[in-house]
Amino acid sequence: MGLGDKFNEWKDRLSGAAEDAQGKAGELLDQAKESSIGEQAGEAAQNAKDKAQETFENFKNQQGQ
Repeated sequence: MGLGDKFNEWKDRLSGAAEDAQGKAGELLDQAKESSIGEQAGEAAQNAKDKAQETFENFKNQQGQ
């Protein structure tokens, strides 16, 4: 396996991890909205999801995707 293949493998792993984090943040947001904690938890979860999305988009932009 060449260096380019290794790079692409790691890039795919990182992309997958970022997508998983984004999905988890979305799940947490949905759970927080349904919980009795109320608006504050929903707001915190929304902020986490937004940050995960921003991080994922920045990563994709850095990789030229």
